[in-house]
Amino acid sequence: MKITAKLAASLLSTVAVQLGQAWAAQPALPADQNTIVDATVQDAKATAVLHDGEFMGRIYDAYYGVVQVKAVVQGGTIVDVQALKFPNHSGTSRSINRQALPYLLQEVVAKQTSRVNIISGATLTSRAYIASLHDALVLSAK
Repeated sequence: MKITAKLAASLLSTVAVQLGQAWAAQPALPADQNTIVDATVQDAKATAVLHDGEFMGRIYDAYYGVVQVKAVVQGGTIVDVQALKFPNHSGTSRSINRQALPYLLQEVVAKQTSRVNIISGATLTSRAYIASLHDALVLSAK
């Protein structure tokens, strides 16, 4: 069977839609009445100016524990993100987060956005970190 570029694009589009629907159908994980949001949350900074201060995001469940961050904004710029809570109940969780959290911080400060890549091997922590950071940036933009 010969696959043309048009057919391949159509097949990829269909698979992407089906995967997106399957992802959206997954049940949310509760944590303090909140749920993990998709990693592509709308970036607060893209639509508003960030005000200076320290802003805490909500707590999100990362399955192996909860994640909460505090964003520090100075001069309208994200200068620091502190992980206030993160999974650290086991040696594996501590090892994963000891590597993942600095990368997430580095990406956020460099890109000045909550729209950063998820860290491979720390997917759930990354999603919860990004969601909590998004909440903090929304507060900063008010």
